[in-house]
Amino acid sequence: MSAANEIGRFFKQVGVTLGVAVLVLSYPVYVKWGTEILITAAIGCAISTVNVLIGGASAMWAFDKPQPVFLKTVLGGMALRMLGICVIFVALVRLTDYSILALGTSLFMFYLIFQALEIRFLTRRVSGTQSQGE
Repeated sequence: MSAANEIGRFFKQVGVTLGVAVLVLSYPVYVKWGTEILITAAIGCAISTVNVLIGGASAMWAFDKPQPVFLKTVLGGMALRMLGICVIFVALVRLTDYSILALGTSLFMFYLIFQALEIRFLTRRVSGTQSQGE
């Protein structure tokens, strides 16, 4: 499978997961907690979505590079993305009246779900690369 197909497939998996989560969770969150919490949860979801898309794209770019470049890209990128998430989270908490609990919970839940997809994507890519080299 080509690199473009693989990253496209990964982005589709993220999109489907996001779509299912929005369809399943939006109405119950709205009914129980209202519009403000729904918007806050959507912001946390958006931050996590951008994070995983950047992570997948950077890992895909790094696959054809030498191992030191790959590790710097993946591990360094992970550290930079986590720092970015922390900065955005702190800024939103300090500068807005969004619910910290709703923002943090949404951010954390979607981060975990998307990290599972990203790890699955990486392990499939690595195993596919190793079998082609044999």
